[in-house]
Amino acid sequence: MKIKPPIGERLQPKYDFVVQKFGGSALADVDKIKQVAQIIKSSLSENNKIIAVVSAMQDQTNRLLNLCREVSPNSAHQSQSEMDVVVSSGEQVSAGLLAMALHAIGVSSRSWLNFQLNIMSFPNYMDGSIRDIQDIDHLIKSFEIYDVAIVAGFQAIATDGTIVTLGRGGSDATAAALAFYTKSTRCEIFKDVPGVQTSDPNYCSNVKTIHQLSYREMLEISGSGAKILQLKAAELLMEHNLPLHIKSLADPSSSGTIVTNCENSKSPINISLHPMVHLVKFTNLANEGSPIQDILHHLKDVTNHNLGSFCEKSDRLGYVNYVVAIPSTKIQQIEGFLSTFQQYKCHIFKDCSIVSIVGTQMDEFRVAQKIQDIFAENQIKIVAIKYATLKISIFTEGPVDSKIIDQIHDRIINCN
Repeated sequence: MKIKPPIGERLQPKYDFVVQKFGGSALADVDKIKQVAQIIKSSLSENNKIIAVVSAMQDQTNRLLNLCREVSPNSAHQSQSEMDVVVSSGEQVSAGLLAMALHAIGVSSRSWLNFQLNIMSFPNYMDGSIRDIQDIDHLIKSFEIYDVAIVAGFQAIATDGTIVTLGRGGSDATAAALAFYTKSTRCEIFKDVPGVQTSDPNYCSNVKTIHQLSYREMLEISGSGAKILQLKAAELLMEHNLPLHIKSLADPSSSGTIVTNCENSKSPINISLHPMVHLVKFTNLANEGSPIQDILHHLKDVTNHNLGSFCEKSDRLGYVNYVVAIPSTKIQQIEGFLSTFQQYKCHIFKDCSIVSIVGTQMDEFRVAQKIQDIFAENQIKIVAIKYATLKISIFTEGPVDSKIIDQIHDRIINCN
């Protein structure tokens, strides 16, 4: 995520700042909001101030999105900008309630919304990226009066004044940007798990906490569908070497996961499952010329930016297969676009799964062969395999259930 460096004569902070981000599950009800207030209070000291970034209360964003779809089922550009007005209201509620909970326990605080700090984004509605925080000085000066600032995450504004939301998990990006602009000593993300784990406990029964990760490993895990840290936030933290600590809501004093420049010596370290993805596979494209650029141009608005697209070798010399991952919400659009590609042989695979393994010192082909053996034992067909520097992603035809993830975890992660 590219972001402008601080410009002009901006204030130099007088304090050590710590950014703490709390997601929807941490703010699910009044009791949990009060618990978050206690965590913030216990984090304060004479020498530091807290910037708390909040998401909407649990399930509120989905509720607001459903209201928008009931009112206006189409997804036109105009409707998307108004949807952002609606869905960004959830964070405003959280920010105000948390400020009130802090007041109630004697902590001086105030809430901030995007327009009060001029958190700027290009007008990519529903999927914006922070490019500047123009009035960060207002926030810094407020600490002459307050000990805590609560900032509504997930929301920014475009140059024309319209509200832009930052995509799923966008409050992570807000926290990372604020850590950068305030020169915070660290950024803490509070989760309802002990830290980054070797797999998602919803899919895998024998997970372990990873106590240290590199930025590159965190980036790959985020891009694999893990709901720990938004990919844009991971990119910003890595680019500016911002210290990151992922902590447990249930036990804030526990070690959690620290993300630094230090590579993890144990590999592979994480397995993730991204279910319900549609794939379009173009076969036997010329390796040279314009076919791939032509496809990318037409599909740029419907591809999944996290999962992306890639080439694999074809059986024909000098040709490649091209695989494009499509989010489930875009399948009707892609089916409509296929008439554009009649000159190319392609096939849509619906309701696929992507199993990804991340590790710094991984023997990619040995690990991929182990997973292929497990899939063969369970009669699961493979559509494609993507090899990268730190990650292997295997695309399957049809769903992969938790039993399969357990098997992969036991044979690849736990055996190291």
